[in-house]
Amino acid sequence: MLTAELNGLNPQEYLHYYLDACGRVNGVPADLMPFHSWNLTKEVLKGERP
Repeated sequence: MLTAELNGLNPQEYLHYYLDACGRVNGVPADLMPFHSWNLTKEVLKGERP
C-alpha cells in the first residue's frame, strides 16, 4: 500500500483494483506485472481493467 501511495495512487483504489481482478479470475491473476503500483496510473484505476 505504501508503494501505491509513493507512486501517487490512492491505496484504497489500488487495493480495489487488485481484488476486483482476483475476483474475476477466482484467484490470483497469472500475470502480476500489471498490478505493480509503478505500472499503473490513476486513469487505469478509475476505469480500465486488465
